[in-house]
Amino acid sequence: MKSKLLCMALMAVVCSAHAQKFAQNVSFGPIVSLGHSWIDGPAGDKKFKLAPSAGVTMVYSAGAHWGLGFDVKFSHEGVKLNAPFPNTEATVNANYIRLPFKAMYFFGQLGDKMRPKIMAVPTIGFLVGGKQKLETSEGEMIVETKTKDVLNTFDVGLQGGLGLNIRLTRNTWLNTDVSYYHGLKNIRKSGEDWKNRNLALNVGVAFGIGVIKKH
Repeated sequence: MKSKLLCMALMAVVCSAHAQKFAQNVSFGPIVSLGHSWIDGPAGDKKFKLAPSAGVTMVYSAGAHWGLGFDVKFSHEGVKLNAPFPNTEATVNANYIRLPFKAMYFFGQLGDKMRPKIMAVPTIGFLVGGKQKLETSEGEMIVETKTKDVLNTFDVGLQGGLGLNIRLTRNTWLNTDVSYYHGLKNIRKSGEDWKNRNLALNVGVAFGIGVIKKH
């Protein structure tokens, strides 16, 4: 009985130590993005389409240079273009819940004030709303439909980026990066293939969990 209690106590100490070590390398906080989105496939001259997003991010630093991360973001995407008909403009507004799973490499040394980074991100998205519009060049509505009637619910793609992490305090970082998203899956329910594209500037603040000595 005593030996079992001793083993349980040792396991509790080991688990506690691992949990503390994990917490010392984890940061968590809000993230916002502004960018330009478009869809590869629709006919017409594409225009600038503002693509904001917001959510939360978590980063686990696995060592001096490698890190793993996970975001949950609400992302407003789609495409704006001149429609095939004279003096008309088509807009597809697609609202997604995006889940990027990040692998990051940090340059420099632990404890540096600024650390450049590169990252590669497999990303999945779930369409949650939006509307597709056809308007005249003066803004008069011709037809409007729900985006869910046109696009598939699920999207998947790859995202790459370059960025810079700036230490604000001992346990707080300003995280910035520029990223490009390249959709791999056809998002249209019927007709020609449509695939999401996105270029964005991302800014977040990450707060360390636990007492972080170096990062």
